[in-house]
Amino acid sequence: MEGFIPEFPIKVDVSGEVPGIRTATISQTNESWRLLVSRLDGGLVFVGVSPPDDITNVNERLQETVRRFGASLHDGLLVKDNELDKNIDYALVRDDGTIATAAGGIPLKAVVTPVVAQNKFTEITSSQGSTFAALSMPVPERSGKSVGSVLVFDQIPPNPWYVLRNWLMNLSSSGLLALFGTLISIPYLGDEFRPDKLLQSALQYGESATVEFKEALRWDQWSDAKEPSGGGKKKSPDAEGIAIKNVAAFLNSETGGTLFIGIADDKRVAGLERDYQSLGKRESRDKDRDRFQVHLGNLLSQKLGRDLASLCVKYSMIGHDGNDVCVVRAGPSPRPVFISEGDVKTFYIRQGASTVALDVEKAVAYIETRWPKTLWQKVRSRIRMTSHGI
Repeated sequence: MEGFIPEFPIKVDVSGEVPGIRTATISQTNESWRLLVSRLDGGLVFVGVSPPDDITNVNERLQETVRRFGASLHDGLLVKDNELDKNIDYALVRDDGTIATAAGGIPLKAVVTPVVAQNKFTEITSSQGSTFAALSMPVPERSGKSVGSVLVFDQIPPNPWYVLRNWLMNLSSSGLLALFGTLISIPYLGDEFRPDKLLQSALQYGESATVEFKEALRWDQWSDAKEPSGGGKKKSPDAEGIAIKNVAAFLNSETGGTLFIGIADDKRVAGLERDYQSLGKRESRDKDRDRFQVHLGNLLSQKLGRDLASLCVKYSMIGHDGNDVCVVRAGPSPRPVFISEGDVKTFYIRQGASTVALDVEKAVAYIETRWPKTLWQKVRSRIRMTSHGI
């Protein structure tokens, strides 16, 4: 669940749920989950991770997360996200089956959801009086059969929405309505992730506004200090921060971009051997790759937030001339991305082939243009992004 809205009650079927810990395979999504269900005064708490081997000590961390929710549903609703393990999804469900709050993708079967007509805008007024514009798009399987739907909500002032709704109702062409809905949804669907083609193009043309090379994830190639082997490089606490800054800058752009880890600035493919060595005992190339990807995934979740990392960032390992390269593709973020640096939060963007930090005044001006507030401005922004192939 992304962007949970408490004003719209979603009821789920918890009739067969038994408190305890288990591994579950979800046939509809072909996912494997390690789940812990615990009884609270007033409801149930669900915590879980998918796949189960994504984190170490999974059982202990699930149990610790449950303990943080306390003994009652009321206590659980007071817990803030920054007090919880960012790698673990959760949901609090009332005794009547309605979801009180949720984060992530806990596998629950919805039995009552907000009613929104598909492929057209719908105005909904919540029980608390807030007005939302809603759009529902079907999710088809490969055969074309619909297996679900995606619901997108955006809170709006009531009066401007009435004007826009009347304008939409006066459109006589259903084809224009379908095109309009498509333009809105395209940025969320994302382009096809082809790491091999991205790498081939990057090695041909070099760094740019959408391409950044980084020789290693965890090793600082400019340090004067020597590692024990005398290689002239050392593991640096700032090295990983540089990678995160570049990903954040791509997220803040309108086109996104790709970070290549294991390639030097001169397009030399250096590989990831030093990073592999720094992550523990060497076993096999497949184990090295798995350990690196788990570490990178945890790093992205911790620094960017689990929801944003899973929604907008894709990464994959690819071999080139006997060396490994990690290709990290970051799409445009639906919201501004700030990086915490000590007690300060910094906003990064791409300027040419460089990642730069903006001061407060420039950051505010950039954000107002990049993420417009009104619904019509958002539509115009989506159309502009679509024209760039996003």
